[in-house]
Formats: sequence, structure tokens, C-alpha cells
Amino acid sequence: MALRNNDLRRQSSEQPSLTEGHWALAVLREFGGLTIHPPPSPPDGLFATDDIIFNPYLAADAEFPRVRDWQAWRGTPLSPLGWLATNPGMLLLAPDGETYLTFDNLMWHLGDSFPDALRTLIRADKPFRLDYDPDRAENPLPAPIVVEPIVVEGRE
Repeated sequence: MALRNNDLRRQSSEQPSLTEGHWALAVLREFGGLTIHPPPSPPDGLFATDDIIFNPYLAADAEFPRVRDWQAWRGTPLSPLGWLATNPGMLLLAPDGETYLTFDNLMWHLGDSFPDALRTLIRADKPFRLDYDPDRAENPLPAPIVVEPIVVEGRE
């Protein structure tokens, strides 16, 4: 696994800055500006691993309205952490440590803590999938749903 520095300069004056005490600062102090290049997915991996780029400003660029939708749906604040390189899903962190990946109109729960989520992304473990479509006007923000993990041939 390789790490590489990225430019963390602010890209827009419209983007909020993180203040001292913000729940995402601990993660961003350790990982902000880095790219993690995971090893190729294992033969039994359930999805392809992808580079993980930690830059909250670029991750959420032009996506802040969608982040607000996800926050309303989950009922908790969410902070962008970064994104996946070739499949540009945005990584979001909740104050309790739960970490999510969003892509288009889908949201996946990657782990109950950031370290759990990082293991999920690097090891290609199966994340939980939560369905939500913020673009459909007839689909009001639903209450959170409980989704059981999908079991694939002896894997949990």
C-alpha cells in the first residue's frame, strides 16, 4: 500500500472550513492530503479496490447540497473526507465515527468507525448498502432503514 501527498488548498470560498473541535479533524490530521493505493483486490474480494484520496474540499466540490440531503436522511451531521479515484464515491464521516461512501444516489455504510471503514476499503470487504434517491421529488427523505449484510457463499 502506497501513500502520496495531495494538495489540500481550498478550492472555493463557498466551502466551509473545519474549526477546532470538529469531529473530522482527527482523521484529516492523519490522512488529509494523502492518497492510499491499496493492493489489488484479493481473489475472494467482493469489489475492486480503488485509490482513496483524502481531500474534503475536492471531494465535496459542488456536492454540498447532496451532503445536506444525506445528513437529513441519516439524521446526523456528515463531513466529507475524500473520495475514491476511479469510481468517484465520496467518503463521509459522522460524529460517532460511522463512515459512509456515497456514489450517485446510493449510500453504503463502510464501518462503525473510520478504522473499520478503511479496512473495508482496503480489504474489499462487502459494505452495507443503504438505498436512497435524493433526486426523485416523489421520494421524501425517509427514516433510516436497517439493512442486513448480504451473505455470499460462506462470507458474512
